Parts: sequence; structure tokens; C-alpha cells
Amino acid sequence: MALDLHAYLERIGYDGPVEPTLEVLDALHLAHATTIPFENIDILLGRPIRLDLPSLEDKLVRDRRGGYCFEHNTLFAAALEAVGFGGGSILRSLPMGPGPVVDQFGWRFRLVDDDGARVVQTLRPRGWIDLYAFTFEPQFPVDYEMANHFTSTHPNSPFTRTLTVQLCSQERSLILRDRKLIEETPSGETVGEVRDDELLGVLAERFTLSFPPGTRFDAARAGS
Repeated sequence: MALDLHAYLERIGYDGPVEPTLEVLDALHLAHATTIPFENIDILLGRPIRLDLPSLEDKLVRDRRGGYCFEHNTLFAAALEAVGFGGGSILRSLPMGPGPVVDQFGWRFRLVDDDGARVVQTLRPRGWIDLYAFTFEPQFPVDYEMANHFTSTHPNSPFTRTLTVQLCSQERSLILRDRKLIEETPSGETVGEVRDDELLGVLAERFTLSFPPGTRFDAARAGS
């Protein structure tokens, strides 16, 4: 089933060209990363995480929700296929091989080799930290289904224990972990606390995520 590309581009606020160029890849990546939040709220509400394209379009595009890594990556891959080519915290594309530091609006990233794997690192005031690693073995839909099932259901998964929401911009990264609100910039971070009675307002005002009054994310307190 093909992605409704027009609806997706409208969701991320992108009205530029869709030719298969590096410039278009960077523009789409930036628009997606700064518009659709990273969040695990459905897991905490006991809802299944579905990776089929219609479900992802309903949730992330039409319902204007966010999602976590499997959802974002599957939707973005479908968008890249729909515009003629395929390709976290990065705002634009990175070269696939280890190389020099890449500056993205003041955020600095690099790829390093770790025994054949690529590790994405970012520079913070305390030094270089690892974000995630990847290899080049082919992956199939069943691989994503198994990993997604474990991540979204296992009692020891951090995503079943802690409310996690993130929304990036060129200037700052806003992160909610349980009741801690963290605002990161390339030069540092500030941390605040969110009371339970403030939570739905913070999700709506700071992360563009609206839920009915009285919605509770009780699983987010399980690990505290």
C-alpha cells in the first residue's frame, strides 16, 4: 500500500521539491524530526504498536500523534520511497562512513567505526556520547515486528516503564522523561519537574500532543 505523500508532507509542513537529491533528503529529515514528536504514550496506555503503513498514517499523520523509533523509521522510509529514494536526534542526513564532525545548527555529530558497526555520536559539554549503533545486515519486516514486540511489551523495557516524549528544533531538544522536563541546547541543559496535574497541559503546549482530560499514564510511575 502506497503512502499518502500529500498528507505526510502537509503533516510535516513541507512544501518544497521532492526530487531525489541530498538537499531534499536533508529538508525532509529536518521537517520530520522537528514536527512529529518521539513518544511512547500508547505503550503506557496499553495500546498495541502497529507498524503497518495504514496504522502509522492514521496515528502519526491524520491523528497528529508521535511515535517511537520503529514507527518513525517505518513512516519515513515509506516517505522516501514515495519521493523516489531511500536513505533521532540528528536533524539532517549524515555520511554513512566514519568521517569528520558534522555541524547541524550548532549540534555536532560524527560517525565512528566500532568493529564494523557504525556508532552515531554527539558532542555535549561533558564530551562525545554514543547515541546508537547500526550495522549493514539486511533487515526484513519480521525483524522489525519481533524487535518492536519486545520493546513495547517486555516488563524490563524502558518504554513500558517510563513516559518518554521528545521534540527537536534547530535551537533545542525538549525531552520529557517521566516527570522531568529537560531542555537541551548544544551548550548545556536545564531540568525542571512537571506535576501530575500539569502533565496534559505540558504535552499539549510543549509537544503538540493532546489527550482527553483525566488521561493517566500510570505505567510511567512503575519504575519510579
